[in-house]
Amino acid sequence: MSHRYMIQDLPRFITGLSSHDLRLQSVVAIRTILSVEQNPPIQDVIDSGCVPSLVSFLELALDEPQLVFETCWALTNLLSGSSAQTNYMLEQEIVPVFVKLCTSDCSVDIKNQVCWALGNIAGDSVDARDVVLAEGGCEALVEVLDAAEQNSGNLKPNAIWALSNLVRGKPQPPLSVTGLCLNSVVRELMDANSKMESQQDILWALSYISDGSNANIQAVVDTGCIPKLVEILRSSQGSIRVPALRLIGNITTGTDAHTDQVIQSQVLPVFRTLLEETRKVIRKETCWSLSNIAAGSPDQIQALIDADIFPIIFSLIRTDEYMVIKEAIWVLANSTSGATAAQVGTLVNMGAISVIVEVLRDFISNRQLLTISLESVENILRSGAEGIFENPFVAQFLSNELMDVFEELEDTPLETVRQKIDRITNTYFSQTVGENATELSE
Repeated sequence: MSHRYMIQDLPRFITGLSSHDLRLQSVVAIRTILSVEQNPPIQDVIDSGCVPSLVSFLELALDEPQLVFETCWALTNLLSGSSAQTNYMLEQEIVPVFVKLCTSDCSVDIKNQVCWALGNIAGDSVDARDVVLAEGGCEALVEVLDAAEQNSGNLKPNAIWALSNLVRGKPQPPLSVTGLCLNSVVRELMDANSKMESQQDILWALSYISDGSNANIQAVVDTGCIPKLVEILRSSQGSIRVPALRLIGNITTGTDAHTDQVIQSQVLPVFRTLLEETRKVIRKETCWSLSNIAAGSPDQIQALIDADIFPIIFSLIRTDEYMVIKEAIWVLANSTSGATAAQVGTLVNMGAISVIVEVLRDFISNRQLLTISLESVENILRSGAEGIFENPFVAQFLSNELMDVFEELEDTPLETVRQKIDRITNTYFSQTVGENATELSE
């Protein structure tokens, strides 16, 4: 039989905590009062002074498991409030007790609630996260995850979610701590029985860890997760693709060797398909990953050319929404920066020059896109000037009316843009400008 407990009855339940016979009923009542979806009376319960009593009950996990389970649930609800309320809870030395419960022989139900509570704390703020890490929370949650049976309900998912909160945030926790969970979470990622929600949390956790130094990226790569990421991108649907793309993108910000491993996983044909996904966030994240590859070696740029990536990139630049266009332009810009002369020629033959001029014309007030596009102009012209013959790209830029766009930008308030235009004009188009001036004077 369920009971409807009211906040007005809270003083009676607080008094009941001091009675051995009434304390379980009182904790259940407090937990129920805190379980309302809107505006739970967290501060009222804290102000009642009952939290130290609740924390003391956690020592009874083996003797009174139901009491401890209900207490953990109530404390978890208290930890879903504001940062100030969470800080108060931390001052009650609640984290060391939770960590101890993780590694004890207490029930699965209790450990499930403890994982949830630790996840709430870690998700509140970086400072709260660091308290959990300093008390050995990462190691304790890994122990819970490794020991959990397949039929342990939500224990694995909750442990994974808590771990993902522990490795999130800036400044990033040290790899010596976050690296402790890598093998365990990747094993769960590979498990065919792993829930989709857990896989998503794992992918976000790996993306947080890999969003750092090359050492962090190497630690993630060493788990052997890349083929699984490609499999997820190829066969999965929905939001799980976003963290998978973010993780691959992070890996491609590393060394050329890291990017080579991604390319060798046959991800580029998958990327080509994802560029035509209906969800713009997927197209955006895919372009970001491709822009990182394009910033690599000529061999990596050639892989993009061979995979027929650029025709779709050019189409996105012309037709997509701004958030996608911005990332797609970086794919082109980065490619023109590191490509060989022959590769630049290939990009030009695909229509790169007309695409760049269109961006300059369509985004004439956008500092970032203007800057990126002007750098692409300069990269292409510089490549064309390397030969012993006349620069073949000058005429192509002129036929695409680049100088008309430059005229439109003469009065731009963006000084760096004006400087780039002056440098490009004086270096590659001075003869053309001089000829035009002569014609006008005649």
